[in-house]
Amino acid sequence: MQANQTKIIWAIILSVVVLLFAGYFAVNYTVNQIPESPVIPEITIPTAAEVAAEVNALIVVQDIPDTWLSLRDKLKSEALAVCDEEFDMDDLLEDVRLSSQYDDDEVSILREYDNRNFYNINLGIDFIDDRTMTIERSYKLDFDDDYKDKVYVTCHVTSDDGELEADIDYNL
Repeated sequence: MQANQTKIIWAIILSVVVLLFAGYFAVNYTVNQIPESPVIPEITIPTAAEVAAEVNALIVVQDIPDTWLSLRDKLKSEALAVCDEEFDMDDLLEDVRLSSQYDDDEVSILREYDNRNFYNINLGIDFIDDRTMTIERSYKLDFDDDYKDKVYVTCHVTSDDGELEADIDYNL
C-alpha cells in the first residue's frame, strides 16, 4: 500500500510542477502579448489669424450681388449727399430775410430736425438711369429771442443720364 501512496504523492507533485510551469508560461505569454500604449498624435490648434485666412480664402465678398434693399440704401445716401451739395444755407436765409419783417442779422438756423422722410423712391430699370427720389427735411429758424419758426425743405432728386441732380424747394 505504501507503494501506491508513494506513486500518488509523486503523481500529485508532478501534476503541481506541470501546472506551475504551464501557469508560468501562460502568464508570461499573455504579458508579452499586451500591446504597448498607442502613440497619440500631436494635435495642433490653429491661431485666429490662420482661421481667418482660411475663411477669407473660402468667401469672396465681391461676388455677392447687390440686393434691392442695398441698392435703395445706396441711392438714399447718394441722393442725400447731392441734396446737401445743392442746398445753400445762405440762399435760404436770404429768402427768409426778404420774406420776413426782421433784419438780416437777426435770422439764424438753430438746428435740423432728425426726421428725414424719403418718398417716391424709384431705382430705375438698370439701377443707373431713371432714378428718382424725394427727400423732405425741416430746419428750426431763430428770428429773434421772441419768435422761432420752421423751414420745410423738399429735395427732388432725378437721374436721367446716370448722374444725380437735385432740385430744392422750401417753405416757411
